[in-house]
Amino acid sequence: MIFLQTIKTLFIVVLLTVLTQTGGLIYLIYKPLSVYFLRNYRVKWKWILLKCFLFLFLYFVINILMIPRLAERSGRVPLPIFSTQKTPLGPAKWYTVLMNRHYVIQIVVYNYGYL
Repeated sequence: MIFLQTIKTLFIVVLLTVLTQTGGLIYLIYKPLSVYFLRNYRVKWKWILLKCFLFLFLYFVINILMIPRLAERSGRVPLPIFSTQKTPLGPAKWYTVLMNRHYVIQIVVYNYGYL
């Protein structure tokens, strides 16, 4: 049973890391927190709902507060959400911003003449 739980956790971490680059690490932070905070809930649907809320809360808080600072330290800047004539670069799809795949090396942005 422990082996299957480990395989499931590993699969989720790899999948979230491939999709969002930070989701796997956030899931590893979430896992012990969910055990600690949700140990008293006995109703299954409330437990599942609170687990989802806790993960999404952690995901958005970490992505809003920490990821921009870490990207700045590594020399990356976010692309503008919408491209205009003045700023021709922008993410290809809206979900690239949600998955934090809109950070580029600052040299790329300067070559296009803005920022």
